[in-house]
Amino acid sequence: MTSVSFKDSISKGKNGSFVSIRVTASADKDEVTGYDSWRRRICVSISQPPESGKANKQLITFFNSLFQESTRISISAGKKSRDKRITVEGINIETVQEVFHQLFE
Repeated sequence: MTSVSFKDSISKGKNGSFVSIRVTASADKDEVTGYDSWRRRICVSISQPPESGKANKQLITFFNSLFQESTRISISAGKKSRDKRITVEGINIETVQEVFHQLFE
């Protein structure tokens, strides 16, 4: 996995930015673990299990911790899948890209 083209996983939408991710649930901790260039998704580990929406709730909490308070985070696609699309509203796409750039340094 590489961070070279992680920007391929971030796109501009009508009401915010979309971040394509691949989630591994039941991990040791919540973290961004890399970039899957084949799937064009940022890889994220979440500590909660994928049952009763626990991993999705933790994923939103984790993404909220990455961005400023005025940002709204939601899962716009893939609620029952490892491959998800997260919507980030309230900041521009350049700021979203910068947050992930810092995580990949």
